[in-house]
Amino acid sequence: MTDFFLRKTETRGAAFDATPEPEFPAVSPDASPGAAPLLSIDSPEAPRTAAPATSTVSVPFFSADSPVTVKPLRSGEPLAAVAELAAHAATKGPLTIGVFGKAGAGKSTALDRLCAGIEALAEGARKVGASSPFVSRLAIVRIDATRCEGEAATAIANEIHHALTSGGTGQTYAALATEAAHAVRDPALVARELNEKLADARLRLDVERRALQEFDGRRAKLAETILYETAGSRVDAYARSNRGRLEGRLRAFGFTGDPVSNYKDLVRDLAERPAASGRIGAFLHALWGFKGQSRLIVFAVLFLLLAWVFALTQTNGPAWLDWLNVNGGEKMAPITGWLSGNLGAVRSLRTLSIVAALACLALNVWRAVRFTMPVLRGVALLRADQEARSRDIAGLLALQTRRVETISGEADALARLAETAERRAATSGTHTVRAEMPFSEATSDVGARVAQDFTRALDRAMATAPSQAIPAPQRIIVALDSLDDVPPARRLDLVEAARRLLASPGFVTVLAADPETLESAGVRVDKTVQIPVRIEGSQADAGQWLLDLIDAPKATAPLALDASRSRLDEPLDPKETALLATLAPLAGNSPRAIKRFANLYRLARISGEDRAAVALMLAMTVGGTAAERAGLKQALNNPGSTLTAGPNDERLAWALSAVTGQTGSALDVRSARAAQALAESYSLNA
Repeated sequence: MTDFFLRKTETRGAAFDATPEPEFPAVSPDASPGAAPLLSIDSPEAPRTAAPATSTVSVPFFSADSPVTVKPLRSGEPLAAVAELAAHAATKGPLTIGVFGKAGAGKSTALDRLCAGIEALAEGARKVGASSPFVSRLAIVRIDATRCEGEAATAIANEIHHALTSGGTGQTYAALATEAAHAVRDPALVARELNEKLADARLRLDVERRALQEFDGRRAKLAETILYETAGSRVDAYARSNRGRLEGRLRAFGFTGDPVSNYKDLVRDLAERPAASGRIGAFLHALWGFKGQSRLIVFAVLFLLLAWVFALTQTNGPAWLDWLNVNGGEKMAPITGWLSGNLGAVRSLRTLSIVAALACLALNVWRAVRFTMPVLRGVALLRADQEARSRDIAGLLALQTRRVETISGEADALARLAETAERRAATSGTHTVRAEMPFSEATSDVGARVAQDFTRALDRAMATAPSQAIPAPQRIIVALDSLDDVPPARRLDLVEAARRLLASPGFVTVLAADPETLESAGVRVDKTVQIPVRIEGSQADAGQWLLDLIDAPKATAPLALDASRSRLDEPLDPKETALLATLAPLAGNSPRAIKRFANLYRLARISGEDRAAVALMLAMTVGGTAAERAGLKQALNNPGSTLTAGPNDERLAWALSAVTGQTGSALDVRSARAAQALAESYSLNA
């Protein structure tokens, strides 16, 4: 299969569960943990203070127009709630999130923060386990619109394919991407290609296994290799530098031929024995097992026997002489006379015999020591060489073992894919004609159709992943950035292609753009985007932006995301439900508007602001006219502690009355202002 990619795209590992419509998760309190929703960030980030006067800060020489440092999400900000929504296991897709703002407002930075929050939740879910309400396996695909080449649908499909196979965050879903790509091609051709790759993998596996066996054999005969095949080893150098001395000693012990070879044979034999017992055994064998040594021992024994005879003669000599004198007659008289006169010399002969026996033994031991010591030295040198070479061979063995395991795993995966492809080819018929080219090489119409088949195949594979052997994410997040930087026609093509390709339960789409540029290009933003998040700055943020650009000390530690629970799972109480139903006519008169109102309220209610005020401001933001929104802003600027509508703001007056009737108290202006700022963060309108 030809590579489906044009370019590398960053992928962050994680997962997904697919469902049909872009809604929030159900939030009944008795919902099972595995099917429940999202993330939570529990402590607000303390404001960063300027560096003390005594501190030294480094102002950058030049600050490029690029995203600033990505800070952790704060629990009350809209991006945190949206991150929970995107990572929640019960979120129903397809879902499209819009990160909206003017040029230079920080949309790319906000997109980075959102992706980082989603990724952190997935990582936390992997640690928490099945009780986490978030998906633990997801893939984040970042796409830069300015770098997409070719037909829009094929470009997006290429980016997804490349991201899944590259495994940028350590998780790779290459097998899933390959299987999905095969699903859009001629199954017979795919089966043939896979079988060819399988045959090649098995040949490579056989070669690598033989290499592994060779390394293992080299380790087994390492001593012989060092002794006989490695020139310049320590043993070889010692033997050759002492050749003359070794030759004399070996010949004295009956060794003929090449002294170096004989010496190495002795070293090998001794090295094969256990260390302590081997040395003792070698020394004892040197005492009697070689030429000349046994003769010295025999001489020592004979001299000892002779000394014993002399000692016996010295002790019993007088008695023997008396017996000879009595029984020997005159013939023995000269002999007995001489013996009587020389009995004292017998003592000296006894002493000389003992000295001779000890001299033979000493010479035997000395010869054994002179013979054994070079051999023991050679064994020590051999073991030093073995230790050094063993480390090298162990490293080679470990590397080769990993290569064998890798290729074996590859062959097993190819075998499974080939088997699946053969079954698919057998059931699809012989006249099936499908695209046989990568997305980027297809014609416009064929490429778009193949790309859509590819994403649908991915969605099917993700939906059935628990029953398959191929690893798959539970959800794929596709983040499309830099849309404002491409021509309007290209902008429209990319957004429409993403809407068509990713209209499946397994996908969440994130668009970072200025909604006005999307509208001017012909994109129906209100129809395309279910969850808008507006990124707007104010003069109050200027100091914070400056600190982001300067190497200032951090005032707070990074916040941790809580993947063990989701604030979106908190159920609506009856009063909230009644208030939402009362305000629904203000939010709109179409199912889409009401659904948007309900979804946005479920996100905004976890911010900590007054929920009645949040519901009212969201209803006005979603369904109010421009004149009504202007009247609301004027009412928020009026003095007084209670929010009141102007004389011409009939629907606002009715809504305020409805809130008072439901809650029993009028809205506080301060709470209303905070709720209005939050509602504007979820607004499609500038």
